[in-house]
Amino acid sequence: MSKNPNTDNNTYIAALFAALITALLATVFFLVEAIIQNAGLKEFIQGISGNIIATTLSFLIVYIFIISRSALGKQREENLLDELKSGTNQLKAELFQRLDQITMRLETEIAEKLDPNNKNNFLSLRLDSFRAELLSEVREMGTQIGNLVNTKLDLDSNDLYSFYGLKGVSTGINFQNFMVSRDAENENINAVSYLWADTLVGNTINAKIICDEMDPFLRIEFESLEPGWGCNINLRPQNERAVRLEGQGLNYLYFKVRIPCQALENPELLRDIGIAVRIVNGKYQHWDYASRAGEYRQFQVNGDGTWTPIFVDLQDKRRWCHFESDGNQYISEEDISNANLSVISGVVIKLGRFRPGTRGELGYGKGIVDVKDVRFSPNQPY
Repeated sequence: MSKNPNTDNNTYIAALFAALITALLATVFFLVEAIIQNAGLKEFIQGISGNIIATTLSFLIVYIFIISRSALGKQREENLLDELKSGTNQLKAELFQRLDQITMRLETEIAEKLDPNNKNNFLSLRLDSFRAELLSEVREMGTQIGNLVNTKLDLDSNDLYSFYGLKGVSTGINFQNFMVSRDAENENINAVSYLWADTLVGNTINAKIICDEMDPFLRIEFESLEPGWGCNINLRPQNERAVRLEGQGLNYLYFKVRIPCQALENPELLRDIGIAVRIVNGKYQHWDYASRAGEYRQFQVNGDGTWTPIFVDLQDKRRWCHFESDGNQYISEEDISNANLSVISGVVIKLGRFRPGTRGELGYGKGIVDVKDVRFSPNQPY
């Protein structure tokens, strides 16, 4: 251990202080005795000399005593630290030796229990059992999920009209009469499911219910620009219920369209407007009234402001082509050549410039069209 100078200084000061106190007390004693006994100078000097000798001896005695105590304390501290260090080293060695033994034992036991070739150990048996139970549960869950999909999400079901948010199915000839109201007792709260425009080129379309006449109608304003695709609007069924046609002999979709007089007076708007039709069936499939993809059968709207009747044949399935860009993409082999139109959940009307003698996309332009009285008919000359 290193020697502490502060400890030596403190020891020296303590010894000196004790000696001075002793010398002071002795001097006072001899001085008082000399005065009382009226002693001479010789006796006083002898007393002081003895006092000095006594003080010196007391200083040495006190210093030696303190130093010896300090030395003994240091020796004891050094011995204690040596003992602690030795014990710590011994304990550390024993602990490391014990840990090495435990580690080797654990490695041996784990290797034995996880050995895949050891079929007799308990852990291997438990792992095999757990693997078998897990595979069984996974197979059962797969079966349940498959049944749920087949039951609830049957892509060949005629009840997928609910994807439009429709509340059910009804029968009758009416599809949409545009008598829309937000009254609590009125279920026909909206006549349109969506409006579609080619935003890449800036096409626009909007619609509004007009009730100025005895029969309400839907006014559609559109603008289609080259080279985009034409605008269209999806009419929502009455009271938000799809219409079932089976067994009713309703073979045609029928509605009326016109160009309003104010639009005919505006030179910037089309006078030769054409429309094409797309049907959304109960399977949420979209079908174009076209013999081939993109080859729409176009209907021309009268250019004199009168209502034009439109009849769309629902019974000749050869006139319908599956539209792949919207709705349910799944289609069975039977439906490829035989469109299922037994349930109608949406009527899509495409708008643009009429192109006579052409089957395909409508032309470009800006115009206004009114639509009313969308229903089903048993025959064409309704």
